[in-house]
Amino acid sequence: KRLDELRVVDTKPSDTNRIFFGCWIFLRDEEGLTHNYRIVGPAEFDLSQGLLSCDPPLGIPLLGKVAGDTVYLKTPEGETEWYIDSITYD
Repeated sequence: KRLDELRVVDTKPSDTNRIFFGCWIFLRDEEGLTHNYRIVGPAEFDLSQGLLSCDPPLGIPLLGKVAGDTVYLKTPEGETEWYIDSITYD
């Protein structure tokens, strides 16, 4: 079923300053610790490898944001604040 809906994304978006599918994001949490994740499809999701799903609850609030933005993400521990340090598509 998924193969019928499959879409290969092999180009960068026109605005590489914003978070979209396929980018690497570097986030700082409330304690000042840095984390990096790549925005991927839900079937590729694996936080232990730094692969963050574009779906809720974590991916959707990040999409379209830019470096310097602060986002509030809902996690099992509750709502947390994250600062977007940088975005790259390399």
